[in-house]
Amino acid sequence: MKIFGINNCYNSPLFGSRKKEIKEADKLQRKTRAEFPMLSQTMADDLYLSTKYTSKKRVKAERITDKMYQKIKLMREMADFPSYYKINLSEEEKGIPYILNLNMIRQLRLGNCKENAMAAMAVLTANGYFNSDRVELMYKMDFINKKTGEIEDRKLYPMDHSFVITDMQKGNKKGEQNYVIDPWLGFADGKEGAIARFKEIYKKRDFFEAESFMRNMFRCDKRLSREEFEEQYETRTGFYFQKTEPDMTREQKEYLGLYAREVFQNMSV
Repeated sequence: MKIFGINNCYNSPLFGSRKKEIKEADKLQRKTRAEFPMLSQTMADDLYLSTKYTSKKRVKAERITDKMYQKIKLMREMADFPSYYKINLSEEEKGIPYILNLNMIRQLRLGNCKENAMAAMAVLTANGYFNSDRVELMYKMDFINKKTGEIEDRKLYPMDHSFVITDMQKGNKKGEQNYVIDPWLGFADGKEGAIARFKEIYKKRDFFEAESFMRNMFRCDKRLSREEFEEQYETRTGFYFQKTEPDMTREQKEYLGLYAREVFQNMSV
């Protein structure tokens, strides 16, 4: 994920009039950053790009961030294919996502938004917030048939950012997943507030490229000329949170939480 105005992402929001759930969510994201401190290669890339380096310094900086990326890439591959790297896991651990990831994150202290979201999942489940999921940020475009007024199709465009959504309900309680915890950007907020932040972070060019891609894809699928498309359809755009992996069962989330409490210990908020 490319970000701009990087320092603004870490300004602490004023929670005086905020909901209790957002205050608690912010404690969880702060706990995640405290217990899983990590350097981010994408954050470093953006920092170097915003600095007026000479060519020699820029080349050196690019080498540093490339090495960081290679290590993060290897971490992910080892977690995805443990048998290939001859890593022995217990039968219980084989079925629980993130266990290898968390250990490598803790050891190497490296990770991008995906690793931060995984760490947040560990903190959430360790504190009993089981209705939580890691998601990817997508930009969506709905194609509305002008005659019927109905949505005929929807296209999604990945914005290359991962975080966690939760209902902020402990134990067996279950509600709408209306809260975002994003340790990589350093905030927790309600869904609408998070979307407002994402709109500020991305540039108009990013939205233009996404919209152009989705519109052209739809036209190709329907075999429509630009004139035919404009005559028959109108579009509506917005953000969409998409789960990127099979749902973890309640039992798996409980095991992840138990594992996090036993291995990393200082997980309670």
